[in-house]
Amino acid sequence: LIECVGRLYAHHDLDTFGVRAVSLSRALIPADYGTYNGMNFRLKKGWYFTDPAGLDFGFSRADMARITGIHPLMLHYRDTGDAEPRKLTDFLSRRRYRESALYRDHFGRIGVEQMMGMYLPQRPPDKIALALIRDNRRDFTERERLLWNLARPHFFQACRNAELISELREQAVVGERTLDSTRLGLIVMGRGGRIAFWSAKARQWLDAYFEKPARLARHGDTGHVRDSPHRSPLHGARRLNRRRP
Repeated sequence: LIECVGRLYAHHDLDTFGVRAVSLSRALIPADYGTYNGMNFRLKKGWYFTDPAGLDFGFSRADMARITGIHPLMLHYRDTGDAEPRKLTDFLSRRRYRESALYRDHFGRIGVEQMMGMYLPQRPPDKIALALIRDNRRDFTERERLLWNLARPHFFQACRNAELISELREQAVVGERTLDSTRLGLIVMGRGGRIAFWSAKARQWLDAYFEKPARLARHGDTGHVRDSPHRSPLHGARRLNRRRP
């Protein structure tokens, strides 16, 4: 559990967080496959990612709409807001499940014999859920439910962290592009006196001032530079400032 939580918090990419969350859930609790699902109860629409990746259940939009209206875990969450792990067998006996429209028309054809699912923080209008699935008769144990439930707050927080970090990265990219397009000669220093960012105008002025262009390892067109063994051109800029009256 500790290893799972540590690896979960280390993942900051929101676009791949769902697949990572399912993969770590399967490492914690044995399952044949898992899904990261988004549901919109009002529109009766949904989407999913899978682990192993690339599984195609062949569900149409009409299928997803019907599943949303008859899936006992989805209906329980919709009616109660209870996000804790729930199993199909909490609501249906095995016989009743095998006789249900959910199994007959949808889950039976993709081998869903046992399922346990829980919900993650809401990102309106979607409701986000994780599901673990087994294609045999062995149901999930209470110990496995407890283990997943202990990890649940960490899935919540790690998902929120990934959202915030992704937003900050997007804002930083926009800010850097804005600064780089201005007429300001802007230089931002990082740790150890290294240049973390310099605008296009700053690069132009420094290249024009020195006899040779500043030999810094640039990173793309955003003005980022990697650590360089060469002397920072900012030292020259300081000397320039001192020569001015």
